[in-house]
Amino acid sequence: MNPAKNTFLFLCLLGGMFVSANSFAQTSAPLAPGKKWTLQACVDYAIENNVQLKQSMISVKTNENTHQQSRYNVLPTVNANGGYGLNGGGLSVNPFTNSTVSNQVFSSNSYSISSSVNVFNGFQTYNNINRNASSVAASRADLLDAEQNIKLRVAQAFLNIVSAQEQLKVADLQVASTVEQVARTEKLVNAGSLPQSNYLNIKAQLATEELNIITTQNSIDIAILQLQQLMQAAADPNFSIVAPDISKIQVMDFGSSAQEVYAYAEGVQPSITAAKERVEQALFSLRSAEGGYMPSLSASGSYSTSYSQLAQRSTFNGTTTSQIPVTITIPGTGSTTAFISQTSPNISSEYIGWGDQLNNNLSWRAGMNLNIPIFNGFQTKYNVQNARLAVRNAELSTETARNTLRQTIEQAWLDAKLASRRFSANVKQVESLREAFRSTEQRYNAGALNAFDYTLAKTNLNKAETDLIRFKYDYLFRVKVLDFYLGKPLAF
Repeated sequence: MNPAKNTFLFLCLLGGMFVSANSFAQTSAPLAPGKKWTLQACVDYAIENNVQLKQSMISVKTNENTHQQSRYNVLPTVNANGGYGLNGGGLSVNPFTNSTVSNQVFSSNSYSISSSVNVFNGFQTYNNINRNASSVAASRADLLDAEQNIKLRVAQAFLNIVSAQEQLKVADLQVASTVEQVARTEKLVNAGSLPQSNYLNIKAQLATEELNIITTQNSIDIAILQLQQLMQAAADPNFSIVAPDISKIQVMDFGSSAQEVYAYAEGVQPSITAAKERVEQALFSLRSAEGGYMPSLSASGSYSTSYSQLAQRSTFNGTTTSQIPVTITIPGTGSTTAFISQTSPNISSEYIGWGDQLNNNLSWRAGMNLNIPIFNGFQTKYNVQNARLAVRNAELSTETARNTLRQTIEQAWLDAKLASRRFSANVKQVESLREAFRSTEQRYNAGALNAFDYTLAKTNLNKAETDLIRFKYDYLFRVKVLDFYLGKPLAF
């Protein structure tokens, strides 16, 4: 081959391998530049790009195909067959006359079409169809359950970002306030109104609050990365979200008890639906196994024809009379010749054509087959026993799913209750500390209070304000979790 052509083919192969490797290695989709991400947009993106969800979708499609194929099992099967053979040498059988021929080379053809249908097999086909239908429903419920879990995880990660960003705003305001206080304290120290220690304490407070800003910014970066990983998107340093407006959030009494939430969720949660469908799937498998005890009935039929190169057709062309001389010897008198008339049929042969043979050799067959199981090494017996154990196991799995859901809802309800108490208490605490700090700041500016007491009051207020933000979003998320189990949309 041409060396230039070889080089070109090598480069094409290398490029194809590179593209193929990149296509498999690329597991994170890039984000749209400059986009402001809402919670719903993050949820939609995560669901669209989640690899586990895509695998679950493939599982659903596979189960749908299996179910559809099992429905077609009630239809008859139809098969066509054609064959060609070449015989020669030694003794062979003439397929036309079933006589032997010697040292002849000849060809033959055969064609057939056959069909069979299952008339009755102990309702196994029917139960297999229903079993596969339950399998489809269970896999769809699993897919929905996985989607809901992703929604909750994305919502929590999204709120973590919002909470950290709000804490950063508070930290910035705290630093700005402390910077003003540092400048004011410096003037009072220079004027001799306050001791130098006050200025140093305020500077230390400022350094602490600036460190809080760095810590909070780090928390934002971590929260953003966690959200991007949940979305299975490539890390983007310019990622930004649209914070929901929750300025009017208020603590409210729960209208439903944990038992009422569970009573509703038990009927709609996909995890329970999937478990119930798997019980149905196991029951249909049991009925299918029990069908092995019953007789089965099937019907079949075929239509066939053939061709042989040796096939000949004989034609009667009348008779032919011939005189056959016969010598007759008479003792004592000598020999004499006489003639005897012999009549024989005049038969001619010709090879039969391919089309005529196919038409002449047409034949059909139809029949019914009844199979009665008598003994098969206890195979059916143990199939049924194992199927019953599978039903029991599926029932226990359903019970486990119900218990898990009930415990999760009880915990979620208690978490929401405790979060509401923390949030309410913290709101009152912040209001009180703000009033106390305002009085402390006035006394400090008037020189009636030392820097230690001032920084202690400000530290307590800063912590309470930070806790207020954290408790607020924790309460919001806990309430939304309960709303989720009550079938309400996950929106803020």
